[in-house]
Amino acid sequence: MTKLTNYLATVTDVNSVFPPKGGVIANSERGVIKDQTGQTAGSVGAANNWYIDESASPFVTYTNPRLPRWQDLVALNCNFTFSTVQVPYVTPPVLDSTTGITIFFDSSGSMEQVLPSLEYMQNTLLKPCLLPYYNNDSVLYNQRVKIVSRSDERTIYWLGEDPPIGATKTVNLTFSNESFYVYTNPLPYGDPSTNVDTLTTPWTFLVNRPPTVDYTTDINFAQTRLSNNIRGINYRVIYSGGPSVPYDDNLATVTKQFYQAVYTGQGNYSGASGLSTNGYAYLIDDVAALGLPGTPTATAAQYYTNKVIEGMNLLGYNLSPC
Repeated sequence: MTKLTNYLATVTDVNSVFPPKGGVIANSERGVIKDQTGQTAGSVGAANNWYIDESASPFVTYTNPRLPRWQDLVALNCNFTFSTVQVPYVTPPVLDSTTGITIFFDSSGSMEQVLPSLEYMQNTLLKPCLLPYYNNDSVLYNQRVKIVSRSDERTIYWLGEDPPIGATKTVNLTFSNESFYVYTNPLPYGDPSTNVDTLTTPWTFLVNRPPTVDYTTDINFAQTRLSNNIRGINYRVIYSGGPSVPYDDNLATVTKQFYQAVYTGQGNYSGASGLSTNGYAYLIDDVAALGLPGTPTATAAQYYTNKVIEGMNLLGYNLSPC
């Protein structure tokens, strides 16, 4: 059963705890309530926005299985408010021979170790797993499931791209570790066109500053395109420069904050200016940058295969692990 409404709880007390209500919800099901950092409720304090994890399985303890509502939660020791965000009804998708799957790869240069393992995944691990959906036709699979390298870093735009030639619907999966100067503009703080505060260390993303022109163009495009026939996942790959490189740390920080703003509806990235109320696109955060330049590794390929299946299921497909 698809949930039509998403409830956001803003917790103001760091000692707040959200336990299951009365025992109707088993302790094992607590993980469906998560905060923006991915922590689960029931045993930890909170001072963040908590939301319903739409990828969680429906509760089997209800006569009509559904995801939890805010009425299912009781608060201990906290002050909080609930706001309702309407999410459009999303028709459950069907994977078949008319479905395209396009894996967009950011080829701007900082993720070169990832691409070989993605290509290995496409041809060696994902193919036998998905081939039955393509009538066991290897040629048809190769036409429908593609890796496309792009260097423009416009990941939000990629979400709304057309299906591959011959397909009538598509899933667009984007792998990127940053969109500097495209979506996050690190001019000196105080310049009206910046949305990154570069006077702090690490730099921070300013959700209440106007988005970049490229972002405004791309979110408008994505909003008009995402539908039952076009769905997408943004995979934010962790910037792999390492903690010894402050500049890379800054890239990673502002990129994570940017995507969180887009997908949780913060500041100027809320409503139609973001993707928090769009039921056709989701974020998978903190994806590892694995592999070797020019050489695929089986471990990395399996990891990305798992991520692709995770993303497909988050969109509403029901695929088994490959």
